[in-house]
Amino acid sequence: MNLANVRKAAALVLVAVVQAVWSALSDGYTDQEVVMTVSIGLAAVGTYIVPELPGSIATIAKTVVTFLVTGFATATLLMVGGLTGQEVLECILTAAAAIGLSVMPNKDDVFERAKRGALPTAA
Repeated sequence: MNLANVRKAAALVLVAVVQAVWSALSDGYTDQEVVMTVSIGLAAVGTYIVPELPGSIATIAKTVVTFLVTGFATATLLMVGGLTGQEVLECILTAAAAIGLSVMPNKDDVFERAKRGALPTAA
């Protein structure tokens, strides 16, 4: 168990709790606030659990969690008043971010492959 991941997850849980309490005390829950709180909570769960999974499963889980978190966040845009061209672009960008997160190697992985000579070199 990595203590840094526990701290990150705890910070996200704290933000989700503050969001939920703030919504309850201000004007009651709106649909957007519920979706945003769920999104933050899902990010906390992903931050805590995904790093503990084995390699290939962690990659898939990281992609799924990122898709869900960005999807929930983007859903708040759709709930406000329909779908505009800019919001379609934002949906595409959030999906691209999730895909990029899953295919981009970790920094350590790149260094390890370079040490083994597995990376192409400039001639």
